[in-house]
Amino acid sequence: MRLRDFDLYETKTRLMIVGTNDYMIYRIAKIDKASDFQFVVDPVSYTKREVEQILEMMANGNRASGGLKLLTRFYGIFGFVDFLGGKYMILITKRSQVALLGGHAIYHIDDTLMFSIAPKVEKQEEMRYLQIFTQMDINKSFYYSYSYDLSQSLQRNLQDGQESNLMFVWNHFLTENVYPNDSPFLLPIIHGFVDQSKVSVFGHNIFVTLIARRSRLFAGARFLKRGSNDNGQVANDVETEQIVFDCATTFFPGSSYSQSRYSSFLQHRGSIPLYWSQEGLMAAKPSIQMDLIDPFYTAAARHFDNLLQRYGSPIMVLNLVKAKEKIRREGILLQHFTEAISYLNQGLPEQERIRYIAWDMARASKSPDQDVIKFLEKIAQDVIAETRFFVTGKNGTTLQSGILRTNCIDCLDRTNAAQFVAGKVALEHQLHALGIIGTASLPFDCDAVNLLNAMYHDHGDTIALQYGGSHLVNTMETYRKISRWTTNSRDMIESVKRYYSNSFTDAEKQAAMNLFLGIYQPKKSLVHLWDLPTDFYLHNDPPFIRNPPKSYIKWFNPENLEIKPFAKKLLEDMFERYYNPRRLEALGELFAFKIVCTANNAEDLVSPFSVRPDPQHSGYLMLYSLNIGGVKRWLALTDNEQTKEDQNQPEKIKEERKTQEPRPAGNTARLAMQHLEPLVSEQEEEEYKRYTTQFSSGYDMQESPQLHPEYQLFKRHVSLAQDPFRAGFQQALPIQDENAYKKYILSGSFEANVGLGALSNNLLREEGYQGWLRSGKFINPRKITPLSA
Repeated sequence: MRLRDFDLYETKTRLMIVGTNDYMIYRIAKIDKASDFQFVVDPVSYTKREVEQILEMMANGNRASGGLKLLTRFYGIFGFVDFLGGKYMILITKRSQVALLGGHAIYHIDDTLMFSIAPKVEKQEEMRYLQIFTQMDINKSFYYSYSYDLSQSLQRNLQDGQESNLMFVWNHFLTENVYPNDSPFLLPIIHGFVDQSKVSVFGHNIFVTLIARRSRLFAGARFLKRGSNDNGQVANDVETEQIVFDCATTFFPGSSYSQSRYSSFLQHRGSIPLYWSQEGLMAAKPSIQMDLIDPFYTAAARHFDNLLQRYGSPIMVLNLVKAKEKIRREGILLQHFTEAISYLNQGLPEQERIRYIAWDMARASKSPDQDVIKFLEKIAQDVIAETRFFVTGKNGTTLQSGILRTNCIDCLDRTNAAQFVAGKVALEHQLHALGIIGTASLPFDCDAVNLLNAMYHDHGDTIALQYGGSHLVNTMETYRKISRWTTNSRDMIESVKRYYSNSFTDAEKQAAMNLFLGIYQPKKSLVHLWDLPTDFYLHNDPPFIRNPPKSYIKWFNPENLEIKPFAKKLLEDMFERYYNPRRLEALGELFAFKIVCTANNAEDLVSPFSVRPDPQHSGYLMLYSLNIGGVKRWLALTDNEQTKEDQNQPEKIKEERKTQEPRPAGNTARLAMQHLEPLVSEQEEEEYKRYTTQFSSGYDMQESPQLHPEYQLFKRHVSLAQDPFRAGFQQALPIQDENAYKKYILSGSFEANVGLGALSNNLLREEGYQGWLRSGKFINPRKITPLSA
């Protein structure tokens, strides 16, 4: 049983970690500073009183050398790392609960602490490795659970004999060879996305959970990791699981207190499993190159064999790359991927062959006579019929066998939209199987689907940030053809962010990831990480030691096609842990009562499976969140925020608001109204008037340029250029400066050198003046002096 709360103590010669669980059982581990690193776990379990006695004895025994000090309290050990000699420990110091599954809490890592546990190595190379390592932000999108294996799907967690799937355990390298797999200190951590919401059916709550597991194998940034490596591991490999359960009872089936009904549906996304890349990163759309033409498609064969091992058959491939382009790019991959599937299917039994669907989704979304959503829904219905989904309860168990594998060129925008539609169809069948709805059908824009849409949008945003460096560019509104014209500017901004990230920051991100995952290890390499011209051979074997395929025809393992028996595993009984008798809690403090819900309030009697008659009321459930803080934070906004805004508005604006019609409570609608009918303060209004009248012909510049509102700013700037010490005194401007100012206002640009003689470096005065207006800084030949306008 894993420990949950820890204290770290230090003496002069060693570190000591004391951990406990909910049952008040204590374990102790020690790390000696002087000797080679060893994490030694005391096999004895202690009570609280016994631990207090041990700590007292250690404090007395080390009194002469400084005693025993409590360094920090923490919630888990992320791992250990060393570079060229120094050893560092990473601790989880802050966490927040994000989901609840069968009484098992799932946490997000909010903050960590990394410190040296061995004598510091002051080498420049050591410090540089440390700086690269810390660029890996482990305080975002990393999740763990003390009692539930997040690296496995629900179906495998409830199946006997299943171990952690190490391809999804991102701290595997950091904990490898430190302690055994059954150590109470070991904490598997995944990277990806976890979100949970609940659908309220007239007070009866149904929990919907979304879990995305990103593979650590062949992981990296967008343009630096494309296609597949020699082992069939693909870039941007993400497994997405949609879990729906009736929370009338809390625990998983199999526990002594449970009659719960749970359902799970799995999807997969990943780059096209061929040898391909994109060069010319400074281009917006780099050309696609096939790095190796393998007539036997060895990498693709190994990839699909791994999918058969993980999910069984059939495998259904939805390829969304473009078929027609002005300049052929994605079409190259479409041709080779289609040929690869055709070749691999020759060796498979007919009933087990890969189902392959190629469809130009981008072209269909721009065509007025094609319905993207209907086509995707039809595919999703076929997927559910072929692979089924996992459901268990008092009426027995149904297993999912097979997987839907979706890809586009980046596996981001189009892929996420297709996965949402598949998730919507799966939700219909899951709710029907659990006895919540009578027919497996839900309309778009009902509360349940809107909430699922918001979850998938956050899911896609998170994956896009991890792989591409920006949020989603195209959302579900784009493919439903209901997006507003204002979304174009948002899409452009996200495209620019993605381009900037790919061009300037991805190389550093990739180096940090290679070091973090142990793909590059400084002690085992003769060349420093920053001196490597490429990381290709870190992810691939050299040509002279590559393993040949076991067979060019029978490329798969026949055991992966067999239907494996399902033996239920009795999970840890969570009753005492969840309903802790030693802790007093109010119901409102429990996580289950804080989850975002479709019901606006207790008196909301509208079914979450029908479209609301009042469209403004649906603003409570937005189609997606508008900030990366996530759907929870955005949906939690209330009208109290509008009250806070009112407190900062002038009285004139407040009076205008009283006479206007009340604005919608929904945040999206209110945001749109604010853009269409903006309410600004008097100060903003005056500034805007100054801006719009700057080049107005209402001022007689030939007669009285001093009346122009910008004249005094210009005069102060010229005075600073002539004599900074006398700028505050009234003095007349040279006639050439005043004439140039007239031309500037009348024509919108300078045609004369203003005060050229006053600057020894021939800097044009108007350039300095324009820069001063933009930045508030006065440009001087000798220095730049900050100055407030």
